[in-house]
Amino acid sequence: MHDHAKHAPHAHAHAGHDHDHTRDAKPAQLAKALAITGAFLVVEVIGGILTGVLMGLINGVNITFLRLPPFIATLAMMMIAGGLALVISGVAPIYFSTSAPDFKKIALGVIIPGIPNAVLVAAVLAIIAYLVLSKTLLGRYTFAIGSNEEATRLSGVNTRRWTILIYMFAGAFTGVAGIVIATLGPGPAFALNAASFVVVVGALALVRARSVANTVTTRLVSGFVEAVRYIPTQPGIAVVVVMLQREVAGRICARAGDSDYSALSVIVSAGFDASPGFMVGPNHFFPRPKVESQVVRLVPKISPIPAGEMELFKAVVSCAFHQRRKVLGNSLIHLPRIDRELLEGLALRASIDIRRRPQEVSPAPVSYTHLTLPTIYSV
Repeated sequence: MHDHAKHAPHAHAHAGHDHDHTRDAKPAQLAKALAITGAFLVVEVIGGILTGVLMGLINGVNITFLRLPPFIATLAMMMIAGGLALVISGVAPIYFSTSAPDFKKIALGVIIPGIPNAVLVAAVLAIIAYLVLSKTLLGRYTFAIGSNEEATRLSGVNTRRWTILIYMFAGAFTGVAGIVIATLGPGPAFALNAASFVVVVGALALVRARSVANTVTTRLVSGFVEAVRYIPTQPGIAVVVVMLQREVAGRICARAGDSDYSALSVIVSAGFDASPGFMVGPNHFFPRPKVESQVVRLVPKISPIPAGEMELFKAVVSCAFHQRRKVLGNSLIHLPRIDRELLEGLALRASIDIRRRPQEVSPAPVSYTHLTLPTIYSV
């Protein structure tokens, strides 16, 4: 009895010591788990960017060495990547809520109050793109090759190497975009949307300092059109008035035959009747911009383009205006699964004269849907 009492305090002391170890182990395990999660998140981000770079490398090699048309090469890569994603995921969404709970914060988190991180990422990428295109050798060769590859090659530039680097650089941006979109969960594909608005703005044909700004503003306008294209179904809204950079406003309001008539003109006309308003000079802003602005009046109308065909419609219109000096037939022949005989039959059905340049004809926007072939193409 005496011995038991004598050793009892020691037993309680050991039990208390073990309890302290357990209590101390919980924060350590939590810290370790957070470190693993953070490392996993970093690996995801780096892996996504490197995947984009790899796809850009493959696209560059296919275009420079195999001489595939860029539109075909990148479209094929989109389909291959989509198929690989389905194989890897087992045709099921992959969620990161357990393995990396902070993954969604990449796009949906807030560092600056009121501004989602996705907006900050887009702004940073736009700034990087501007600096690279306007201040670096890569940017100068991008415009040179895009304007006249043969003249650039004859000037002593290794156009193959620089073209591959350009596609790898673009692939890195694509990887970042893919990460941001993945944080939003399963949703629609934006590949054709992204391709269409870059072609719409015609960035390679513009002055270097303006290309990024025009690309960004055009995408905002395109997103706005997409968001409110069925606005007439909402009672009480009769007109939308916006103020835009003068060049963008000119493209929106242009008519067939105008020098500014472009794919953006056709796409906007699918959902609005656009008319130009008054000009706003740079002196009315602070800080003073280097461009002029213009008010545009948009009267909504019921879009003739079915919701399920909008992306295909944008892709076809963008392909038509991709090279403005070519007639429509020579541009649209690059659409997948199209041959000359089929194209001529579809153009006849759509009442589009494919022997003329795209800026010279003014078909109704719904006419372009006859070229999308929804029963043949699947997106």
